[in-house]
Amino acid sequence: MLPSILLQLVLINLFPYTGLGRIVSVPVTVFINTLLIITCIIFAKKHGKKVLIIAITLFITLTLTVGLYPQESSPPIYVQTMQAVKAIQNFDYITREDLKTNGNSENPKYIVALYKFKDEILSEGVHQLYQRENVYFYNYSITALSEIPSKLIGYHKVMWWYLNLFK
Repeated sequence: MLPSILLQLVLINLFPYTGLGRIVSVPVTVFINTLLIITCIIFAKKHGKKVLIIAITLFITLTLTVGLYPQESSPPIYVQTMQAVKAIQNFDYITREDLKTNGNSENPKYIVALYKFKDEILSEGVHQLYQRENVYFYNYSITALSEIPSKLIGYHKVMWWYLNLFK
């Protein structure tokens, strides 16, 4: 149960846009995973092969946790993850044009372009992260490269970390 709960906490930080769906999905996910774990414990006691059953149970509960996690207006987490991986793999094909969000600030190509052209974006002065205007509770203005990682939202922080480490 602990891996599932820890994964829920990670998902809440990496994919914050859940709307009201999180209120329902988190307890439902915990309930389903609890039933699954209890069933597997009973099955393991009767049939043996505990290590295999524990491994399968862990895989199923973690897969269910990700699969049942809601996204308000974004595609499912599996799709977002694949889009992020594809954007990073296409690093060499990313252009300055990808720095334009065109209203879709969740596009992972934007983060890769931001990383690729990070040394150029501040030459024009202040850069507005995600091309959003500042609001009273969040300042999107970037005046130094060191500000970018802390102002990224959700899984974009992981993408930036990965790019910083391996590119």
